[in-house]
Amino acid sequence: MSEDGVQWLAYEGLEGFWLLAARNISARELLGRVGCSGDELHLSWGDGTSLEVETRVTLLRSVTVGDWSVALGQYGPSGEAGRALDAAVRRASRGTDAVDISQTTNFDTFFAYASHERTLCTFDPLADAEPRGDQPDSVVPAMQRVGLLDSDGNPVEWDESPERDPMLLTLKMVEDCFSLSVPRTILADEVLTMRAPS
Repeated sequence: MSEDGVQWLAYEGLEGFWLLAARNISARELLGRVGCSGDELHLSWGDGTSLEVETRVTLLRSVTVGDWSVALGQYGPSGEAGRALDAAVRRASRGTDAVDISQTTNFDTFFAYASHERTLCTFDPLADAEPRGDQPDSVVPAMQRVGLLDSDGNPVEWDESPERDPMLLTLKMVEDCFSLSVPRTILADEVLTMRAPS
């Protein structure tokens, strides 16, 4: 079980990222649910990045950590996935829970929590941190604990300091609320890798 958490994603120098996680399914199943295609490869992050540059495709790498399988890609979601993030997390949540958090190279941000194909809570960490969805209160206590919302449930004004950075606070909330962790070794080890939906 990794204890790395997910906050390290904010400091790793990635050109954006897309993190999608689902509970109690395999890494392969997760990639299939979000529409990954092509061969199942086992690549290091560096080799995958080289392949992305050569072929102009986006890859998702997937591992299982405790109860969760996580898929991680750089640059943020693109193509159809980028236009329909809510649909991707709902598909991943079939019969389980799923979490989606992303930041594109243009600093478009997204968070969603879905369960059994229903979006319970979604918000935009940078542009609008007001939680929406079928059960937006499901993550409000965690959002308040980390400082995304004040005690009345209103979004807190943010700045670029680490203590008030909304994307970093959202990553912290994901750790707090879902006990989600992605091992840093995903950037070095050869892991299951497939072409992301385009």
